[in-house]
Amino acid sequence: MRIRRNSNRLPSGDGFNKPNPKPAFARKKKKRRGGQRGHLGKTLKQVETADVVVDCEPASCECGKTQWTDSREVTDSRQVFELPEPRLTVIEYRRIKLLCRCGRRVCGEFPEKVTAPVQYGERVQALVSLLSVQGCLSFEKISHLFSDLYGYELSQATGQRMVQRSSEVMPVQAIKAEIIKSEVVNFDETGIRENGRLKWLHSA
Repeated sequence: MRIRRNSNRLPSGDGFNKPNPKPAFARKKKKRRGGQRGHLGKTLKQVETADVVVDCEPASCECGKTQWTDSREVTDSRQVFELPEPRLTVIEYRRIKLLCRCGRRVCGEFPEKVTAPVQYGERVQALVSLLSVQGCLSFEKISHLFSDLYGYELSQATGQRMVQRSSEVMPVQAIKAEIIKSEVVNFDETGIRENGRLKWLHSA
């Protein structure tokens, strides 16, 4: 029987020498492959209307000819669920100057968040922030991934600015209020490494 010991101090008191105890529970029994008994699976099913339809026509008849009549029949079909070709949609905003009947020329204004001749959109910023914060990817890996998927060189500095801007618009006070109203709140202290130094991330 293994006895697990736990001190009364916070994990930060252990410094870099954080304990790594072996699991005190028995090994789980190996399960059979595939869906387990009683598990409600999600089987991929055909959709009524496909996005792309490819007709597989015969190359030739057994007689050797390819003189087809107007008779055409779909015998059966198979569907492949595939990722679309990834590409960025480029939206161009143009300021238009109009001439009023009073003789004045009036120019339109760009949207408030369109501030540069060329920039990435909010959805790109949201994706980069999600990959960094939720996906725990480094900015270098995000840059490589973005280049491989979309063919655009998103610099690491740009990715960092995107995450910073996302944090600035987060409704922190609203989230804090919801946590306070919760009947049960979990508090955690997690050790993280930054430039060779140990720091502690406190979350609720």
